Amino acid sequence: MHTIKIPELEEYDLYSKKPPQEREKYAESKIKEIIQLNTNIGINMKQIEENTFFHRNTISKHIKNLITKGEIYQYPPDSRNGLLFSNGNLLDPIYKNKIILQNKFFEIYVISNRLGKFLYIQEKKEDIYNEIESKGGIIIPLDELDTFKERFDDIMKILHTKRIIR
Repeated sequence: MHTIKIPELEEYDLYSKKPPQEREKYAESKIKEIIQLNTNIGINMKQIEENTFFHRNTISKHIKNLITKGEIYQYPPDSRNGLLFSNGNLLDPIYKNKIILQNKFFEIYVISNRLGKFLYIQEKKEDIYNEIESKGGIIIPLDELDTFKERFDDIMKILHTKRIIR
């Protein structure tokens, strides 16, 4: 069993007396920090709930927000007990590459964690201030990569046949 890392949290009394907006901001920042601290092994929502004073609904809401913003990802996706990992803070990827398309690019990683080895493709874009913004991503188990490629090739053939792409 892995030890869960939890940052120092303020006392619940202090937290509960904050205005709602401040509580929300604090909760999201701490939940994000917890996921970052445990990104090498992953952590699920239940573990966050058991180790903090945050309510399950609060945790769930902020996890959804962080996933939507592309700051974290869950594997398997949409799983009730899925493990949460921090996006963009990959610990020692086995392989890294980049594909550039117009005004966005895709960073390709091979990552390894306790669930196995995965191909992780993350969309990134440079904003108007030249800051790199992480967008969505896709995670494919390495042992299923050939099957994924075969299905993708099938889709490409259909798109060509239907003249959707040339």
